[in-house]
Amino acid sequence: YLKYRFMDINTIFKNSILETSVCVRLTPGHSKNEIFWQLTDGTFKIRIKAPAENWKANKELISFLSKFLEVKKSEIEIVSWELNQNKVIKLKK
Repeated sequence: YLKYRFMDINTIFKNSILETSVCVRLTPGHSKNEIFWQLTDGTFKIRIKAPAENWKANKELISFLSKFLEVKKSEIEIVSWELNQNKVIKLKK
């Protein structure tokens, strides 16, 4: 499954004209926040420190991505957040 280290998510966001969506596989309860891998299907595997309870992991994911991409939290939206690890993140401009 692992093809290569993650393609620059900043490039994906900054090269989009209006907005773009990326698929994320979230791993909560990790020792640090990081973008770990990009899978062959383009999904970014992201590790988050927060536990998977009471929306904590989702909130920390938005916070982490806003800092990583240097954008406002309001520009990041989880549009498909099912109660599992797979998410679709919309990056608005």
